Amino acid sequence: MPLAVPDLVGPDLRLLFCGINPGTLSGQLGLHFARSGNRFWKLLHAAGFTDAVLLPSEQHILPSLGIGITNLVERATAGARDLHNAELGDGARRLEAKVTTLRHRRDQETAVARRRIDGAHDGQRLVRVRNFRQLRPGIRSF
Repeated sequence: MPLAVPDLVGPDLRLLFCGINPGTLSGQLGLHFARSGNRFWKLLHAAGFTDAVLLPSEQHILPSLGIGITNLVERATAGARDLHNAELGDGARRLEAKVTTLRHRRDQETAVARRRIDGAHDGQRLVRVRNFRQLRPGIRSF
């Protein structure tokens, strides 16, 4: 029976990738994106997140780079089509809880974004940011 793949997280995550669920090989090996030639590792490097294309067995390096990996559904299957709608719904709720836990760990909920106000104002407007959806058009965080 395929196994679940543990979350790959660390204390100072800047980025969390979320797969749908692990494939059977990933479940057997306990590695995210374990299949040889999986595009994830090439894209991670091409996007500038890593200095080289990592092997799946080198994934333990990612948390030190501020990068984590999780899955929406923990159960390994041959494909996402094998998942039930209830599993996806439960997975969405678990993912939200994971993200909340990780944010609290980093104290991101008290992060303050600053933006200089143009025009006659000399001060700065402070915006409390809980997640990216709270950023309004025209407000940029620095």
